[in-house]
Amino acid sequence: MTNTVLGSFLHQGRTLDGWSRTLALMAALPLALSFATQTSPVLPTGLFLTACIVAGLAQSWFAFRSGFDAEIFAKIGDGPGTPQEWTRFDASLNELGLRTKPIAATRDEASRRRGALRLLVWQTLLVLAQAVFLLSAFFSA
Repeated sequence: MTNTVLGSFLHQGRTLDGWSRTLALMAALPLALSFATQTSPVLPTGLFLTACIVAGLAQSWFAFRSGFDAEIFAKIGDGPGTPQEWTRFDASLNELGLRTKPIAATRDEASRRRGALRLLVWQTLLVLAQAVFLLSAFFSA
């Protein structure tokens, strides 16, 4: 049951991704307007708007990873994976080039769950950072 609940919880990252895209769009519009009118935004404002967009791009990566993990944990469901199954799963990730560095020892499910939740935490922090950058841009203008 834990894997199914985790998969459902990780799917909430889509909501965060929607908020992030909205914030990035709100930051991109004033920048695009300033380029269209050939005026330059005030330096702090432009930097805050750009930081908001960059944080949104980073958040998108975490949203992708969180969504991928959500699907994996939902498919695993209630049955605990055997160490051999996790080894095959890791080998598949390595073969497809989805893992940057091979892990020597197979991680247990609890470690994998913590890692998946950590992705969602980073995603949340980046959305909060976007909100702070956007508010800072508007108050610095």
